[in-house]
Amino acid sequence: MRHPRLTLLAALVPACFPLHAAAEASLALATELDPVVVTATRQATPLSQLMADVTVIDREQLQRLGQGTVTDLLARQPGIQTASYGAAGAATSFFVRGANTNQLKVLVDGVAINSIDPSGSPLRLINLADVERIEILRGPAATLYGADAIGGVIQIFTRQAQYGFAADVDAGIGSQGTRKAGVQLSGGNPQWRWRLGSGHHSTDGISAQAHASNRDADDDGYRNNALNAALSFTPDADTEYGLSWRRARGLAEYDSGEFTADGDYNNRQAFENSQWRLSARHALHRRWTSRVQLGGADDWQKDWSFNAWALPPAEVVGAITTRNRELSWQNDIDLGNRGSALLAVEAERQRVSTTSAGYTHEPELENRSLLAGWGGSHGRLQWQLNARADDHQQYGNQNTGALSLGWALGGGWRVHAGYGSAFKAPSVDQLYIDNPAWMLTGNPDLAPEKSRNRELGLRWGNDNQQLGVTWYLNRVSNLIDWVSDPVTWAGTYANVSQARMEGVTAQWRGNFGAFSPSLSYDWLDAENLDTGFALGRRARHKASAGLDWQHERLQLGGEFLAVGSRWDYSNQTGNLPGYVLLNLTAAYDLRPDLQLQARLDNALDRDYQSAGGYATLGRSLFVNLRWSLR
Repeated sequence: MRHPRLTLLAALVPACFPLHAAAEASLALATELDPVVVTATRQATPLSQLMADVTVIDREQLQRLGQGTVTDLLARQPGIQTASYGAAGAATSFFVRGANTNQLKVLVDGVAINSIDPSGSPLRLINLADVERIEILRGPAATLYGADAIGGVIQIFTRQAQYGFAADVDAGIGSQGTRKAGVQLSGGNPQWRWRLGSGHHSTDGISAQAHASNRDADDDGYRNNALNAALSFTPDADTEYGLSWRRARGLAEYDSGEFTADGDYNNRQAFENSQWRLSARHALHRRWTSRVQLGGADDWQKDWSFNAWALPPAEVVGAITTRNRELSWQNDIDLGNRGSALLAVEAERQRVSTTSAGYTHEPELENRSLLAGWGGSHGRLQWQLNARADDHQQYGNQNTGALSLGWALGGGWRVHAGYGSAFKAPSVDQLYIDNPAWMLTGNPDLAPEKSRNRELGLRWGNDNQQLGVTWYLNRVSNLIDWVSDPVTWAGTYANVSQARMEGVTAQWRGNFGAFSPSLSYDWLDAENLDTGFALGRRARHKASAGLDWQHERLQLGGEFLAVGSRWDYSNQTGNLPGYVLLNLTAAYDLRPDLQLQARLDNALDRDYQSAGGYATLGRSLFVNLRWSLR
């Protein structure tokens, strides 16, 4: 990297001070309603004390889902909308507070997995069997996590090894020939702990096109095989070393979209994505903890398609790999009655290599960062201040900041106001692609996208309930889009417009003995300010309601999801109608260590689309058997 002394200093820190990753996932939840959250401030903080719009999905909630997919799970969360271009494994867009998919930062144990994936975020390929919890931070977070975090951050915390031997085994079958199986093993003593796991998910699928014909009328299958391993060493209470690795590989079939094409050619995409992490933690002082993490994420995809428009028509095969490498050094300092401080140094590199036509070289982008934070409270006043300086290879110095102020009103009520800036550097693809076959070129003169976000929040909670309402207004300038010549169809990327995303997110959760209800509502006005049109595939209204009930060995659950109409440029009518889904879950403890689970999705068998022209599952059933040894 361009600052060798900085890189060398960060590399030597683990040898001098044993450190651990800032995104450590072994935090115990105080209660289901008030868990400890890391993502919102990069420091462990109870949810009830945060001045941020956050949702936490813990392991217990994940188990109640009955082995759903991460795409389905996130689609039901407040502040998030999705557009899937088919069923399991299909390309998927995730819109957090109306922001584009590439304006969302996705982390696995603190390691960014964002890539130039042409099929959407690799997030859709995560194996839920290896997930301990998911934290969703809505709102610009570039001050904490750098570029890409204009809309928010989704962080996956994987399961960690515990003292003593433990085993979890799952096996299930369902509609469309769905098959899932997984094994998670862990063990160790107070010093050494280990974890090994594997998972399998396959399905015959459905046709990705809603009204497919000819060769696209076949079912598009999906398979995903995952492995994970972790090891940690804790010589004393102040020191811990850890390493982890995980990989998912498989195949996702899709449709060509050429309705007149006949034959039996099968468009498909093989994938392999992996993440690894080396981490260390050491308490330098009773009030000073230092942490270092070195991590990487690789995303490889190979695509087989058929270009019927070529002369002569021909098969097109190509592969592309995105490699992310990150080094971070974070210091958490307890300032006593003055609050707590955060000081961190980060270095990131992203490299793209390909065998596909489209790049004249293997581009690489680097970014180095300094960030600081200060949070605390005095009387009824609460504050959180963060500042960050990025030195980007392409765009030089980029500074961002965020300030939140809160006030305790009494009776469990709190109000807060916040302001934050963010930026997103253009992707390698947008800067450097050069594909004459598709008449598409990159634009190295692109300016970074920038945003300014304002929000007001109201919170209330007690031992049984949590209520939160947040209003936000996020303005984004220099939006990047693909622009084509109407005559030649040749295109390039350009800064074309500005956008405004204004909305309200309200959510409530309760816990009343055997009953656990929840409600959420989102209002979103996402508009291209230059054209006056709504941003595509984002509904103005979205609501959900859930109820879980448990009595002795039986657990029952139900959830409604209602999504309003959306403008969709690929739909001939211009608008996609809204829809309502009902999902049901049930679980029965056959023995203390053996549970039978069932999930019925889209119980009303609604015919709907989240992206124009692309099919979704009708009524589908999945039955799972889970055995746990503790």
